[in-house]
Amino acid sequence: GQAGRVELVRNGGEAGGNVVNALFVTRKEASGRFIANLESLKKWLETAAVGVDLRLLFVEFEALHPITQYHLVADTHILIGATGAALGWTGFLQPHSAVIDLFPPGSHFCREGWGRSPHSHYGGLARLASVQHCCVVGLRAEG
Repeated sequence: GQAGRVELVRNGGEAGGNVVNALFVTRKEASGRFIANLESLKKWLETAAVGVDLRLLFVEFEALHPITQYHLVADTHILIGATGAALGWTGFLQPHSAVIDLFPPGSHFCREGWGRSPHSHYGGLARLASVQHCCVVGLRAEG
């Protein structure tokens, strides 16, 4: 199969600093659950994290073999993505890692904030895995 698109964004943190590995699972626009302002978000993240060496990997998971997905998640401190099957990997994050669960605009299944959705699909999984969970409802894209 064709490899999923992979892009690494770093904030230029100092060598020897605290390394934070973040994995952002992306989707193609045709999926209906995509981040409309992804390019702007990448630019902002390059300068946003101060005092850490942020290594943010953007990956389209659907084309990757499950073993590859597992290995990517096993070294992740923060898992970010639109709510869906890819966040099922939350159960394989190291304890005290975090998952940021992105919901579409108008969603009523997300109580925004850290630890506020402990009974949602991935909030519950995070709770069982001793992982922090944050639910975020997106804004509607302009245009």
